[in-house]
Amino acid sequence: MLFRKMQRDMRQNRAQFISIFLMSFLGVFIYAGINAEWFGLRTSVNRYYQETNLADVWVIGSDFTTADRDLLRANSAAIADVERRLTVNGTA
Repeated sequence: MLFRKMQRDMRQNRAQFISIFLMSFLGVFIYAGINAEWFGLRTSVNRYYQETNLADVWVIGSDFTTADRDLLRANSAAIADVERRLTVNGTA
């Protein structure tokens, strides 16, 4: 009895039923698309980091000495390598 009432209501309100169904489908479709794009982006970024051996952590400061570099390397077994870099601001 309740099933027949549901069918009758869907026939009487066919446009509303179709619009609600399409809106739900569109919402799920957009969510799945964004989720898939995020997964692909994360995979690409991780692959790029592995291929280029990009640093996991950057320590930014001024006047780092070789003793500071050696101290960083000695304090953690997880650190594979430490490099110093000098950047100079210039004008073109």
